[in-house]
Amino acid sequence: MRRRTRPHRAPWILLGVLAGAACGAEPEAPPSPPATYEVRGVVRQLPRADRPLPEILVHHEAIPDFCDDGGETVGMEAMSMAFPVDPALAAGIGVGDKVAFELEVAWDGSPPLRVVRLQKLPDDTALDFGGRPDHEP
Repeated sequence: MRRRTRPHRAPWILLGVLAGAACGAEPEAPPSPPATYEVRGVVRQLPRADRPLPEILVHHEAIPDFCDDGGETVGMEAMSMAFPVDPALAAGIGVGDKVAFELEVAWDGSPPLRVVRLQKLPDDTALDFGGRPDHEP
């Protein structure tokens, strides 16, 4: 007596489940492009290459159009702040120098804030720290 064989259904069932899951799944959103800000300030401390994440400490002017991680414009007051930076960008820069830098902000990045361009400004460049004594560098 011959035994009648039935086609194996498991691969077809699995394929159907996977196809259904793929159709209903939300595609992963691409990371948003980083925001950039042109900032000026005075260098307070230079990056140290021996640190795992070299940072430059800058007393910077206010950044009125700064956006938080939700995309809302919240601004940033003038303050002293450390920013990650490639030490090579700081070549020729010294403590007390006035600088202009491009601050890149990618909230989904690591680190989320970093200096990507840094240039020395002339010594006579006027900077505005809000005119309050506690905000002067």
